[in-house]
Amino acid sequence: MRDSQTPERDRSAPADASHRGTMSARWLSPQEAADYIGVSVSTLRRHRDQIGPSRLGGRLLYDRHRLDQFVESFATGRGEA
Repeated sequence: MRDSQTPERDRSAPADASHRGTMSARWLSPQEAADYIGVSVSTLRRHRDQIGPSRLGGRLLYDRHRLDQFVESFATGRGEA
């Protein structure tokens, strides 16, 4: 039985989202970044120079804002294949 003082977790959110702040939600792992823009990790890797991921705490992470800019550049015809 649940303690009435324990808040119920939103089941629609990922399990680890509750401890993420807005800053860390901005940074995505390679798999999360690939999923976010709808490509495979290998395609993401091919475009790494154009997207410009960062190393934070020794991990390669992608900035969600840069990913948005990258996708927008293709939508407007400015992207490189």
